[in-house]
Amino acid sequence: MIREDNVKDDPWLLLNDKKILDDEIKSLIVEKYGEKGKKAIEAIDSRRIKKYKDFYVVVSREEHIVVEDYCNCKDFFFNASRKGEYCWHILAVKIADITGCYDRIDGWYHEIERIL
Repeated sequence: MIREDNVKDDPWLLLNDKKILDDEIKSLIVEKYGEKGKKAIEAIDSRRIKKYKDFYVVVSREEHIVVEDYCNCKDFFFNASRKGEYCWHILAVKIADITGCYDRIDGWYHEIERIL
């Protein structure tokens, strides 16, 4: 059983409980992850998370592929993964997965990418 005081301090427990990214959870995410948390929240708020049949894509200057705890961005390759941390793309996908704040694309990424 989760203690109530632990839920109030942990953005992931609170998000799993509420299933919505409210101001309280946003604040906790920014407190815990700093600039990465802010960027993740901005991506959620601007609906830049796409869920294809094979994986998620976070749209920023480039499209970044996220599969579970892996991202193809430079920050993940050179910094975050070496420190056992997440890049902001992975944070955004984790939030989107819990809240449903993503656009579902009914297709495989490699098929859709060719059309575009």
